[in-house]
Amino acid sequence: MKTLALSFTVTILLVTQAFAQNKNQTFDFRVYSVPTRPVYFTHLKEESKMLYVDYREGLRIDCEQAKLVTYEEEDRSINYTPNWFEKNWLNLDSIPIDMAYIPEGQNLDNWEEMIRIWRLDTSGGPEPLYLKLKETREENCPGKSRFEVVETGKKRILYISSTEDCEEFDAETAMVTIIAPLKLVFNQHTLWIIEYEIKGANRDSMFTEEIRNWFRNIEVVSGKELKALVNPE
Repeated sequence: MKTLALSFTVTILLVTQAFAQNKNQTFDFRVYSVPTRPVYFTHLKEESKMLYVDYREGLRIDCEQAKLVTYEEEDRSINYTPNWFEKNWLNLDSIPIDMAYIPEGQNLDNWEEMIRIWRLDTSGGPEPLYLKLKETREENCPGKSRFEVVETGKKRILYISSTEDCEEFDAETAMVTIIAPLKLVFNQHTLWIIEYEIKGANRDSMFTEEIRNWFRNIEVVSGKELKALVNPE
């Protein structure tokens, strides 16, 4: 199903090209690892946030309510169903690379919206990754994609992309933020990517001010702050 493979296709192409560029030493943007999904997540009730942790860093996202769900299957014993934008979102454990959610009532065959969260180790910040993703999309769907930067900030970029149906991609519109921590670890950039996909091209109006503010409030946490959140006294 090419719709489900959308972000995977972009990322795999990005990683493949980045390693080739590294070998030829002709470009200064490289990816040092395949995308990873957070290894731990929980709901911080007092802060009304979801916390996602991947080794040395965490991601804090607005979420007033999250239902704790218990599954019978061994591989999905306990999970959280966050409530975003007046919808309950189900975590798709079957997708191995990123943390993916679809609204309750939808499934992998008929989904209309999806939120993805994942992380990369790279040699560049948010803007170089944005430019590389834009370039890769244009190479695979020439003349059928549109990218628009909504705003930039310190160590972050927020943008909208829209792609018509083409060989590599189903028609979809997405709002995406790429965020880096304020401090580097061993001169290596960690980038968090949060993407809200909607099926159909040119559906920018679906991204209301509430959704845009949700993106703006996403924070990367690390160090002592992260330790206090994960292991409160």
